[in-house]
Amino acid sequence: MRRVFQTKFGGPDAPLEEQGDCMQAALATLLGIPLEEAFDFRRAATEQKRPTGWWTAFIEWCHGRGWHPLIFTRPLPGVLGMAGVESHRLFDADGRPLGHQVVVRGTEVVHDPAAPFGEERYEVDRGEGGGEAPEYWYLMPCDPVPDDPIPALPGHPRIAPPDLIAATEGSKS
Repeated sequence: MRRVFQTKFGGPDAPLEEQGDCMQAALATLLGIPLEEAFDFRRAATEQKRPTGWWTAFIEWCHGRGWHPLIFTRPLPGVLGMAGVESHRLFDADGRPLGHQVVVRGTEVVHDPAAPFGEERYEVDRGEGGGEAPEYWYLMPCDPVPDDPIPALPGHPRIAPPDLIAATEGSKS
C-alpha cells in the first residue's frame, strides 16, 4: 500500500485552502495515486450548488476510473476501505475531536493520513458506550457486464461478479 498523507489540517471552519484533506489522502492511498490526482472533496463541497452535490460529483469521478463508491455502517471484514472517525490527533478550539477519514481493513486502522511521523494501528472507535458506528466507505469495481440485457441506470452501474469476487479476495492477503 502506497501511503499518502494529508497536507492540510484545518477544521471545517477554516478557509478552504486550509481545511483538512484527510479524505483525499485516504482515497489516494486506496487507489495508489498521488494526493493531487485524488478527488478533492473540499473543493467539490464548495463548488456544488446543493449540500449533497459533492457526492454526485464524487460518484461521477469514481465511475470515470472504473469504481463505484458504497457507504456502510458496518465494516466488510478483510476489505480495505475508508472510515469516518473522530480524530485521535486533531481537535477543535474547544478540545473536541475533529471528524477524520482513515484507511481500514475491517475495523483495524491500517493508515492514518494525519500520522506522517509514525504509524500506529488501532481499532475504529465506536465512541463511549458503543455510540454510533462510523461510516465505512468502499470502492467496488463497476465495469459493465458484457452483453448485459439490462442496462445500468445512470449513477447505478452493474458490478461484474468476477471483478467483485477478485477485488474482495485480493484484499484478504
